[in-house]
Amino acid sequence: MSKHEISAWWRLGLSGVYGAYLLWVLFLADQEAISTAMYYRTASMLSFIVLIWLSAWYLQRRKGIDQDERDRAITMTATRVALIAVVVIVVMTPIVLFEAILGAKEAVTFRLDWAEFYINACLTFAIWVEASVTVFLHVRDRRQVE
Repeated sequence: MSKHEISAWWRLGLSGVYGAYLLWVLFLADQEAISTAMYYRTASMLSFIVLIWLSAWYLQRRKGIDQDERDRAITMTATRVALIAVVVIVVMTPIVLFEAILGAKEAVTFRLDWAEFYINACLTFAIWVEASVTVFLHVRDRRQVE
């Protein structure tokens, strides 16, 4: 297993755990407590900073390793897929955020207290998609070689 693939596995695991936390905060936890409690916002931001820091630390550790053409092609494909996925999520956001589009209410509702969770969720989703596509392409490439 190459260092590039190990890095993708790390990002996949960390972003998966943080994504599960965000899903719990956004959909399963007490809605009123979250919108008023600063604890959830602080924990969310600190968790995201730890996710980014651990990813950067691992990438810094493998700084001197040369990438071959296969790794560059996999990175380019995974980044493209992640950007497309985030664009789809951002384009679909008005359906979730603006209840007037669905005909549920007369007025447009935008909850600013959830905006930072949304931004974290979009970034975490992009990291997760990029890492999962990278892992998939490495596994597929290894199976084709064998």
